[in-house]
Amino acid sequence: MFFKGADSNAQIISGAAWTFAIEQTSPAEATLVLTANIKEKFHIYSQHLTSSDGPLPTVFEFTPSKNFELVGKTQEEKGHEIFDEAFQMKLLTFEGVTAFRQKIKILTKEKFEITGKLSFMACDNRMCVPPEEVPYTFNLNNK
Repeated sequence: MFFKGADSNAQIISGAAWTFAIEQTSPAEATLVLTANIKEKFHIYSQHLTSSDGPLPTVFEFTPSKNFELVGKTQEEKGHEIFDEAFQMKLLTFEGVTAFRQKIKILTKEKFEITGKLSFMACDNRMCVPPEEVPYTFNLNNK
């Protein structure tokens, strides 16, 4: 139900804050590092969930470009398998700080951006916050 004049100062709860970095291993290769700083008592979910009946997985989308190619799939750290009471199933989750890494092959010597977005769902032991979508931009060949 919508109430006219509803409180516009309502606090938006986020389960994690994200930071982005580049590890350039050579002029032709780099690793994009997407790090989740997950709020205390919350967890986020793996990219690799065994069922679509539960929470939403963490998903990374990279905007295609002629300046780079993805090398393999986005890698994640070792998570924790838990029995999630909210979804009544075993799930692979992350808590605290966790990094996801995407290797790329650089196809140009010019400056360029890699853009995209990630989506994730964060829960604690009693509730989930709405799924969030976070845009990101990486600037390469700026040295």
